[in-house]
Amino acid sequence: MYQGAQAQKAQKKAARRAEAEAAATKAANDRAVNAANQKSPNIGSLFASSSGAASSGIGSTMLTGAQGASVDSSLLGRSTLLGQ
Repeated sequence: MYQGAQAQKAQKKAARRAEAEAAATKAANDRAVNAANQKSPNIGSLFASSSGAASSGIGSTMLTGAQGASVDSSLLGRSTLLGQ
């Protein structure tokens, strides 16, 4: 009976070890596939679209818009929710 319990423990331990090794192998394979299939940005297209926008007068940022930042002196030094 004792030997049967020991054999069952050893079998469970071997199964857990095999499962851990399979998970490690799967993770390594996933990393290898991801490394082989890396995506890279299309720099030419990005450059062409940004230079095209600049030449058409749309030289703005997403934060300020085409008109730029407001420099109204009455707004300077005011306490707002963002500036508290």
